[in-house]
Amino acid sequence: MTAVLSQILTDAQARITTITGLTFAVGARNLAVNAAPPRVVWVPTRDLIGPKEHSSRIAPSLYTRQAGVQAHCWGASLEAAETLVSAVIAALHESARGSVQFAGIEWASPETVTRGELAILTLSLSIPVLKLSTSTPQTVTIEAVADESTGAVAGDGILVSGES
Repeated sequence: MTAVLSQILTDAQARITTITGLTFAVGARNLAVNAAPPRVVWVPTRDLIGPKEHSSRIAPSLYTRQAGVQAHCWGASLEAAETLVSAVIAALHESARGSVQFAGIEWASPETVTRGELAILTLSLSIPVLKLSTSTPQTVTIEAVADESTGAVAGDGILVSGES
């Protein structure tokens, strides 16, 4: 899981403060853990690679990765599971800031769930694929600053406030 995806999911988790006792886990292996609801398990699914998306929020990207995720939302009851799904959707909306797409919700059949109810929310998150950096960033130290606003001469090569 990429750092960007982890950051979005962690931020979304922190935003859900109204559900007491809510726990989170990541990865398909955690689906088999017999834990008590309420619980959300984030499971990476299928990613798609598409053309870059233009955004002022991110560095220039080569492509956009649509990171597929399922949020397995367990609630003690049908109503609790629905409340949890709504909270996850709202939190991801805030955390992903326009880069989340929801595909739907599938409810688990009674024979697959032994405790409570399970709703599986399918979604994808747009993650930029950035160019690999081959250069080392350089640090520049400013040693002196001169105020040339008085007596400024247009076209002298020194920009002062108000010039372009």
